[in-house]
Parts: sequence; C-alpha cells; structure tokens
Amino acid sequence: MPAIPPPPPGAHPCPQCASKGIVSHLRMSYDPECLQCVRHPDCRFQILFEYFGRELLDEETKQLCELGKTDVIEGFLSREEHRPFSARLILGESTRWRVRPEFDNQ
Repeated sequence: MPAIPPPPPGAHPCPQCASKGIVSHLRMSYDPECLQCVRHPDCRFQILFEYFGRELLDEETKQLCELGKTDVIEGFLSREEHRPFSARLILGESTRWRVRPEFDNQ
C-alpha cells in the first residue's frame, strides 16, 4: 500500500475521517465554494465558505475544523424572513458532520 503523502502547507486534518484525510484551501482552485476532504476518497466531508448569507473568515473555518465550533458570529440572515441573527456554528458527529447554528439559549 503506498504511503499517504504529507499534507500541503495550510492544510488541516479532516474532522470527519481524522488522520486519513485533510481539508485544504488548495482545493479552492477546483471548487471555489467549499473545502473538502481531499485525501480520503470515501469521505464526503465539506465546509462551505458561506452560511446564512455570510461568508466565513479563514479563522472561523479553522475553528470549525479544529474545535468543532466557532465563537458567536454576527451578521447571519434567516433564510425565510431575512432577519439578522447571531449564533455559533457547530460541526461534529451530533450534527452528522453538517454545519449547524447553535444559539446561546439552546
């Protein structure tokens, strides 16, 4: 079995498949809307660059990948009524590896 090459600079371990895959900003040249696991073909992990009408900063994306949650982010818009709201974004097994908002009152 061939050795898995080391991750490129700026890459992070994939939160879903751990050490098997990585997510990398280098993937942006192929799909400019999301980060995806690029080393493990069975992993379908991805993080979009925009949620609820707000583009994520690099630091917020890094927090999601490394910690499974962000600090409270302001400036989101509700999908139906387009009202502004603030929330943390969370990611993990409990969300089936999908990014979801978490409110302080939850």
